[in-house]
Amino acid sequence: MNPNMVKLRPEARIVKTLGENLIKDNYAAIIELIKNGYDADATEVEVKFINFVDEDKAKIEIRDNGHGMSFDTVKKRWLIPGTSDKAKRRISPKGRKMLGDKGIGRLAAGKLGGTLYLDTTDENGETTEILIDWSFFEKEKYLDEIEFPIEHKQTGKTHGTILLIETIELDDWDAGVISELVKEIRKLLSPVSKQKEDFRISLDFTKAGSPEFTKFTGTIDPYPVLDYYDYRLHGEIDHKGNGNLKLEIGIDRRIPPIDIPFGGKLGIVDFCGKIEIDFRVFDRGPDAIDDLLRRSNLKDLKGNFLGKREARELLNEIQGIGIYRGNFRIRPYGDSGYDWLGLDKRRVQNPSLRIGHNQISGIITIQESQLSNLEEKSSREGLVENKYYSRLKEVLGKVLGELETRRFAFRKKIGRGRVSTPVEETLESLFDFSSLEKSVNTLKSRGKLDEESRLTIITSIEKERRNKEEELEEIREVLARYERQVTLGKIIKVVMHEGKNPLNYMRDSVSRFGKWMECISEINIPFENCKYSSDEILSDLETLKKQTAVFIELISRLDPLAKRIRTNPKAVNISNLIKHVFNVFKADMKSNEIEFIQEYNKDMSFYGVENDIFAAITNLFDNSTYWLKTISKSNKHIKISCRYEGRNLVLDFVDNGPGIKEDFVNMIFEPDFSTKPEGEGTGLGLAIAGEAIDRNNGKLELMDNKDGAYFRIELPKGDE
Repeated sequence: MNPNMVKLRPEARIVKTLGENLIKDNYAAIIELIKNGYDADATEVEVKFINFVDEDKAKIEIRDNGHGMSFDTVKKRWLIPGTSDKAKRRISPKGRKMLGDKGIGRLAAGKLGGTLYLDTTDENGETTEILIDWSFFEKEKYLDEIEFPIEHKQTGKTHGTILLIETIELDDWDAGVISELVKEIRKLLSPVSKQKEDFRISLDFTKAGSPEFTKFTGTIDPYPVLDYYDYRLHGEIDHKGNGNLKLEIGIDRRIPPIDIPFGGKLGIVDFCGKIEIDFRVFDRGPDAIDDLLRRSNLKDLKGNFLGKREARELLNEIQGIGIYRGNFRIRPYGDSGYDWLGLDKRRVQNPSLRIGHNQISGIITIQESQLSNLEEKSSREGLVENKYYSRLKEVLGKVLGELETRRFAFRKKIGRGRVSTPVEETLESLFDFSSLEKSVNTLKSRGKLDEESRLTIITSIEKERRNKEEELEEIREVLARYERQVTLGKIIKVVMHEGKNPLNYMRDSVSRFGKWMECISEINIPFENCKYSSDEILSDLETLKKQTAVFIELISRLDPLAKRIRTNPKAVNISNLIKHVFNVFKADMKSNEIEFIQEYNKDMSFYGVENDIFAAITNLFDNSTYWLKTISKSNKHIKISCRYEGRNLVLDFVDNGPGIKEDFVNMIFEPDFSTKPEGEGTGLGLAIAGEAIDRNNGKLELMDNKDGAYFRIELPKGDE
């Protein structure tokens, strides 16, 4: 050996680090050993719990009928932690895709007990036996100093492997833990896999010694996939991010599946391989649960029909979005309490539109790591959170968005969920006393109230009406202020973006001013001898003046919405208002080659509150510029035309962007509804615009248009 070279020599305790300490819990350990049986081409894996009332005699036996291992395989592969054998082979002798690739799954047995006895017989009838005492790895020895006895002989037994685990801490096991283990195994196998495997998992507690455990004996079947979903979105997305999804409306099976093309927005950089998706959504409201029970006739294992409580419990069991590879779930994705996509956080921000964690039962099937770059952690607790994992989450977020917008539209159509009405209409109804007056008059007509009492009550109602009208105006003012602030936030984003250059120039000018002053103030140095020429200084000052003007102009854009008090209605010149709004987006439109076309008389005016209409048109501009930036086409434009019709000013706002899908035309004015990606839309823009126009005795409508979005605003003329 070269004296200038050294070798790594791990201590024996590294085995505990890789096994007992790395595996999160007993569930993960048993699942790892079950997967080993699958990789060995077993058709059945049986897990037996023996004498679980006596710690000295307690045992766990895991038996599979796979191809077993030869003596040579045990020595050169099984006894080598971290072996790359499965990673290289990838496919089992019978064509299964290997689940293990890190070579440490067998060490999971150290998590379950103090000793492991291996009895494995290969297809030639040769049996190999080895006994491992995990406590040896706690001693101060090097790994290559640990030895265990191994025997092999020709027995002629049927091929397969038996793992016998002893020295078990029974404090870690009770009926609750066993129940959770059953749930974990039920979720282990994909219930929607296209390739149905001949592979069964069973638990045996007949010799456990505890009546509490006995009821769990039997074959463990996957959780049922409920075919009585309210909505289902499923399909494949290829390795380039393109695919075709199908939406099925379970509430009304007469509606044919809806094809949803997917792709064109993701690119292929850092993509995460082919993905199979199956999302099933349940609305969970009282009316939805009633409808589910009517459609499904759900029964428990004893054949009894489920009630509302039992139906909710079943939905709780299957909730969550699981990730599967090779028909097996990757923990903890799909655990009922593991909201790895942050669905509940999204739902809090927009409960009408977004789907919560407990409303969805989803299955994601990914490719092996060599094709997807999605690697499992050594602890078997999730995927490595690399850029490919981030891309997977991004894709799923976009898929969920497609599902959520269509679900929102359908719920609105059938009247399920919260029914929204315009704010102004709701306020009017809250302060409407006409029904009360009608009741008083009815009592008088029926002789139950004399005229004097009727007049007294009507007078009191009228007095209360006048008082409430003042309160109503205060509420309107607060709502209008909030709406302006939402729109103001959008404009501030534009101002901050465009204001960076002038601010940077101002900042840099400060240091230049200092150098000029030092040069000019030097004693006995004529100015003409200064290294900065007067022309250079004057040019910089002129540029600074222009940049300052740009920034002041940017700030001035905020003025109409920054006012705290809502101005009184008056005649407002529409040309000046549009010009002010256009200035907000002018730079952004120019950089994205969006033309602004104006067709109106500059003397035209409307009668209303200026900052209300400013906010409304600002939101229309904001939407159009956003969607025009998402498409690649020449001659992109926003066009505004105005005309008088009778006593109204009519303003047509048209763009030639991607337009509004027919499915959503009845939803776009609904608060919280947005088809923009997560984090880029509030779902309030058009709702605010509609309320602002309505408050000014006007009307905002979406018009038919084959090429882009077309909105019409009607307002009273300026001389009204």
